[in-house]
Amino acid sequence: MHRYLLASRGRELELRKIAAADLDQVAPPLLVSGFSRQMPDASFPLSPTLQLNADLAASPHESLSKIALAERNKLLANQLKSYTYTVAPRAAVIAADAQLLADFLDLYGGILEITPILYASTSRSEYISADELNLKPASSGGYLLRSLFRAPIDRQNCNWCRACISNCSEQCISSDLEIDFARCTLCGDCVDVCAGAAIDLYARAEQEFAVPAVILLGDAVDIELPAERQMIFRDNEIENFLAQIGEHQIEETVVYHRELCQYCRRLDLGCRQCLDACTHGALQRDTDGISIDYLMCQDCGACVAACPTGALQDQRFADLSFFSYFAQLEIVQPQVAVLGSESELRQLWWYNGGHSREPYFFLEYPQVRALTATHFLFLFALGFSRIVLLESGNRVAEQSSSTRERQLAADILCRLFAIPEFIVTTTGRDFNGLSLKAESNPLKQAYADSSFTSRREKMSSILRFLLTAAEAQVGEPLIETEYRTTYGQLRCAEERCTACAACLNECHIGALTSDPRNYTLNHEPALCVQCGTCAAVCPEEALSLEPGLVLSKAFFQSNLLSRTEPMICKQCGAHFGTKKSYQHVIECLRETGRFAEQEEVLSYCETCRAVKVFESYAN
Repeated sequence: MHRYLLASRGRELELRKIAAADLDQVAPPLLVSGFSRQMPDASFPLSPTLQLNADLAASPHESLSKIALAERNKLLANQLKSYTYTVAPRAAVIAADAQLLADFLDLYGGILEITPILYASTSRSEYISADELNLKPASSGGYLLRSLFRAPIDRQNCNWCRACISNCSEQCISSDLEIDFARCTLCGDCVDVCAGAAIDLYARAEQEFAVPAVILLGDAVDIELPAERQMIFRDNEIENFLAQIGEHQIEETVVYHRELCQYCRRLDLGCRQCLDACTHGALQRDTDGISIDYLMCQDCGACVAACPTGALQDQRFADLSFFSYFAQLEIVQPQVAVLGSESELRQLWWYNGGHSREPYFFLEYPQVRALTATHFLFLFALGFSRIVLLESGNRVAEQSSSTRERQLAADILCRLFAIPEFIVTTTGRDFNGLSLKAESNPLKQAYADSSFTSRREKMSSILRFLLTAAEAQVGEPLIETEYRTTYGQLRCAEERCTACAACLNECHIGALTSDPRNYTLNHEPALCVQCGTCAAVCPEEALSLEPGLVLSKAFFQSNLLSRTEPMICKQCGAHFGTKKSYQHVIECLRETGRFAEQEEVLSYCETCRAVKVFESYAN
C-alpha cells in the first residue's frame, strides 16, 4: 500500500508517493493521505480526501498536488477551539413534597452533592424551605438561586422555656422550633408569652446560593424558569443529568457570528430558524443573540443548515474555506462530487477497493447535514454534474433542515435546467451500488467567484449567474412550506413611510439600504431572510412581508421602496431630516395640544434651532 505525503522542499511544497511501510523513515510531513482510524497516533494531519482521489478516482499527480495544497490550506484556516470541561456532581433539588425529597436523597445521596429545597410547603429543619424562589443564570455558569422563606423563630434569642408551646392551642410548634403554618391560626399567643422576643410570625429571611444544575421533582413545583435551561432537569430527565457529570473534551465545532445574525435579542424578534431546528436544547437566546451549549450539542448540523445568513458555521469546514477550496482545483467535466464524513469515506474506500472511478471527485466534509442549497448550487455552478452525499445508515431518511435545503436546490435546478436528480444520498458501504451516468453539466461557462461575505449574499451571486446561464426566468414564486419563511420580498406603503431609518438599524444582512443623497429606501429581495424585524419596528406600520423565492432578475436587484424630500433649514439651507418626518412630528404635536408653539422652531436645523431657542429666552 502507498501513501501520498505533502512535504517541504526549501520554500516549495511537493507531493510524493511512498510505501506506507516507509512513512516512519521520513521527516514529519505536512500532510499525509489516510484515515485516523488506521493511524490514530499520527503526529501529522491525515487527508481522507487525498486518499480516495488517489486510490479510487485515479487522479493524475498534478491534480493530486492541487488537492493536497487545498487540503493543507483548509486545515490551517479551520482551527477548532478545544478544551476540557468538568461538570461537578452537584445540584439543587426542588420539590413541594418532603417525601419526594427524602426518596431522592436516599437514591442519589451517595453519588451527588445535593442542596435540598422544600418549596411552598411546611418547613423542615433538614431542608431549605422556600415560599418564594427566584432562579436565574449565574454569570460564572450554572444558576443563582434566591429563596425567600418564613423564619418565625430566632433560634439565637430562644431560651427554650417552652412557654410558646404551653400557650399554643393548636400545638403547632415542634421541638425543633418549627411552626406548622397549615395548623397555625396566627392568634399571636406564642408571641405574647415569649420572654426573649424570639417569635415573629410574619418574619421572613432570604438566602442566596449558586449551583451548577437544578432538578425539579414533581409537577407541583411551579416557578418561573429562565430562557437558558441547559442544566435544568425534570425528574424524568435525571439520566440526562447523570450522563453529563464528569470531565468532557469539548470541541467547538459550531461557531456563532453575531454580526451576521438576524435575531434581535433586545426585542426578542427576528430569525429563529436555528432555534427551531435544534432538537437537543443546545441553542439558547442570550444578551449577545444566540449561545451554544457544547455539552448539549450533538453535532447534527441542523442549525448550521437552517441558518440563512451563515451566522452559524461548522468550523471544521467553514463557508469561507469551502468556497475558496475549489478555486485551487481544476474541475474536469463530466465529474460527480462525492461528499461525506471521514467514517463514511473510509467505508466507501474499504468496500470499493480497486474500482477506478475517474469521473468522481471525493471530498471529506465532516457533517453533510450542515450543507445548504448555497453549497449545492455552488458545486453545480462550478461544473459538477451530480452530487452524492454519504450519510450514516440511520440518518439517510431523516427529515431535517438539510433535507429542505436539498429540496430547494433540486427545485431551482429543475425549473431552470430541467435537471431531475442532481443530489443523491447513500451510505459509504452502499456507494458501489449506485449507477449514475456521467452526464455533462449544461453550463457553458463555470462560476468563478470564490469570495464570501455572507451565505445569503453568496446565494444571490450564484442564482444571478445561473439565471443568466439558463436564459430563462420563472415568474411563479417558490413558496412551498419548507422554505417560504427565509425568502421573499418586502412591500412598503410609501404614503406612510417617514424615512425614519428604524428598519435600517435592524437589517444586518444588507437587504435594506438607503441613499442619503436621494433620500430613498431600497430593498434587495434576494438578500432578505424574511425575519420580519423591520416590519415589527416600523412605527408607521408601513412595511409588510411577501414570502416566496422568485427566479427573475428583478428579485436580485435593488428595488425602490420609498422616496421622500429633504427638510431644508429656513435659516442656513442645510438638509436635516425629511419633510415627511417633520410633518409627522407636527401632526403629533397638534393632536396632543402640547408644544404647539414649537412648530416654527422645528423648521430649522439642529444648530439654528438652538440659536432660535436662546434668542426667544433672551427676548
